[in-house]
Amino acid sequence: MAVGIWGDSITFGACDKEALGWAGRLRRSMPTDDYNHFYNFGICGETSADALRRFQVEFDAIEPNKVIFALGINDSKFPHGSDTHLVSIDEYRKNMQELIDRAKK
Repeated sequence: MAVGIWGDSITFGACDKEALGWAGRLRRSMPTDDYNHFYNFGICGETSADALRRFQVEFDAIEPNKVIFALGINDSKFPHGSDTHLVSIDEYRKNMQELIDRAKK
């Protein structure tokens, strides 16, 4: 069984002494017989828009049985000098729904 996780630096495991992050720790806790392929597609600074642009290619490459999305922190930040989020809440909702729809296919 394959699991694919898409997310940001928290998913990637940035600053984790063991370089695992929560995704790596989750993998370590899974029985290897059931979860023999575990893919961490976390990227530092990733937004839902970024994940949507690359999702299909990565999904098709591994054809996971399970998909986990952990996105939103970077979408909600305010770029320096701006009074709007990096990704609007409406765009975030649209991006996440599209990711879910693609994963279900």
